[in-house]
Amino acid sequence: MNKAISLVLSVLLIAVSFAQRGNGFMLQYLAPAFQGAPVAFPFSSGNLDSTFGSNGTVVLSPGLGNDVAQAVAIQSDGKIVTVGYGFNGMFNAFAVTRIIPNGTLDYSFNASGVTLTTVGPRDAEAFGVAVQSDGKIVVVGQASNGLNTDIAIVRYNLDGTLDNTFGGDGRMMVDVAGGNDLGRSVAVQTNGRIVVAGNSFVGANSDISVIRLETNGSLDASFGGNSGNGQGIVRTQAGTGNDFGYSVAVQPNGKILIAGYYSGPANVDSVILRYNSDGVLDTTFSGDGRLLHGFSRDDVDEALAMALQPDGRIVIAGCIRGGGRLNDYLIARIEPDGSLDQTFGQGGFTRVEFSPSPDIAMGVAVQSDGKIIAAGFASNGANNDFGVTRVNTDGTLDTTFHEDGRQQTAFGASTDSANAVAVQADGKIVAVGRAVFNTADFGIARYGYGTNAGQNDGFIELDPTTDVRFENAFQAGTSSSTTLEPGTVPALGPDWMLADNARVIQTNALFSGNLVVRLILPQNIDALTFSAVRVRQYRDGVWVDVTAISPLRDFPTRTIYASVTSPEMIVAAWPAVSLSGRVTTPSGLGLRNAVVNLTDDYGGRRTATTSSFGYYSFIGLPGGQRYEVSVSSRRYRFAARVVEVSSSLDDMNFIGLE
Repeated sequence: MNKAISLVLSVLLIAVSFAQRGNGFMLQYLAPAFQGAPVAFPFSSGNLDSTFGSNGTVVLSPGLGNDVAQAVAIQSDGKIVTVGYGFNGMFNAFAVTRIIPNGTLDYSFNASGVTLTTVGPRDAEAFGVAVQSDGKIVVVGQASNGLNTDIAIVRYNLDGTLDNTFGGDGRMMVDVAGGNDLGRSVAVQTNGRIVVAGNSFVGANSDISVIRLETNGSLDASFGGNSGNGQGIVRTQAGTGNDFGYSVAVQPNGKILIAGYYSGPANVDSVILRYNSDGVLDTTFSGDGRLLHGFSRDDVDEALAMALQPDGRIVIAGCIRGGGRLNDYLIARIEPDGSLDQTFGQGGFTRVEFSPSPDIAMGVAVQSDGKIIAAGFASNGANNDFGVTRVNTDGTLDTTFHEDGRQQTAFGASTDSANAVAVQADGKIVAVGRAVFNTADFGIARYGYGTNAGQNDGFIELDPTTDVRFENAFQAGTSSSTTLEPGTVPALGPDWMLADNARVIQTNALFSGNLVVRLILPQNIDALTFSAVRVRQYRDGVWVDVTAISPLRDFPTRTIYASVTSPEMIVAAWPAVSLSGRVTTPSGLGLRNAVVNLTDDYGGRRTATTSSFGYYSFIGLPGGQRYEVSVSSRRYRFAARVVEVSSSLDDMNFIGLE
């Protein structure tokens, strides 16, 4: 069961509420406010995330033939929405899938996790997706009207059904200029209006087209009304040949950015357009609202994806060809005024080569630390794989990402391609696209922190002795760790001893799965005790064992792990038992000052000396362990014994041998 959990780990709970969410439950704990520190989630190391799907990858077949994923969006609850097209038995249709954070289909979405939607009399293909603030999903692409194609927009409710408040039946088709029209990207404004970018053929050439819809799906009459293109529609010529709009973004001030490419007299170059909120080109951007730039100078470069940084700078990704080389990844950064950012790469752009064969970036995203991720396809020498790269804020390859800044992932034995990329709130990276086996399927890859078993794999330090790791976090929050005085901790029960003070971990970060806690215990704990320590949690008036199997505990650093899902205190303790007996001579007299040695399987050792009457005892011994007990004496020999101590023993007697 997928549990999206808002944990506030606190001793005092005000309320616990359970709300049904599809086939799972949303557990929400309400507790007093606390003073915590912002959660600083780590970022992906570039390795496939083994907690996701099949060792980091998921393959889905939403249709009956070739299926291709074109875009991805991550909902506020961490669920992953992937859109593209799938064959419904007659034509291609909009294909939308939703998976929960562990990579399995979300059966609260259209009862299957998948939906195929026809949007016209024949073929329809989706290329872009956005999730509204109310959770509704907007998907755009193209759909045949019987003669040519129109821009197609479909809106789904949170449960995957068509939203009948949009266009009457959840579907809209917009004919821009009478020829073939295509919607490639979509963004939702803060007021709910929907902006779609793509291209439209006017006569023999294609222009960049932008449309804006009201929340009900009708064309927005306030957009483009003075442009001569008709209310709600704007067409822009960038070059003398074909112009294509590939990506749209809305700035916080309401201005609209479009990235794509245009055909000049000799070359194909990148273009970025910026419009005011009314659809008129913004002349404060690059002089006339158009940035036309040839990064390769002498050949081809195309902007195929775009992302906005919080500081207003614009990041584009695509391909660059020239200088005697085939296509490589193009990553560029533009200042808010439309000039190239000279602090990035070489004169504002970076060229990333995966192989001597053509490599093209199709998607781009910006991490919260400013590093940039681009995903697309990269040749492995025989065919293409998913190719993901990460560059630093200055445009250099980030060598903390998969060793050299580049990662290739093969799904099948044929041509795979990542067409879009997104970053989760916990820093993990999701790339989607085409995975080719006998036919093409939706391919989804997630890149996590490492092997998810390492000692430092994704942990966040709360204090010098307490770290936490969130499984699949999808909203950051604040977190803290508080140490409790022993007198405030409920009794652990007979024969249990504290290894350290109890802790309360508080967090309001949203995540699914478990919270893994790493505890650093005091250095004075010996190996014998450490091997017996368990992490216990107080639930419903009972102490339960929450010790994690993985990662493995580490004695040199006194590190132990727990895995928790509920909001009660935790404590490290060990089951304490006693082992005692008597050492006697062959005639049955107590032997004084004999040394009794106790050794566990980990090499931990304790000693005790017999009393005047031959008695010895070990108190507070970790239970559930196997021990070798031996006796040494100047005069007598004793046979060593091995015993597993699960409860106290008081008759571990030894008789000397002549």
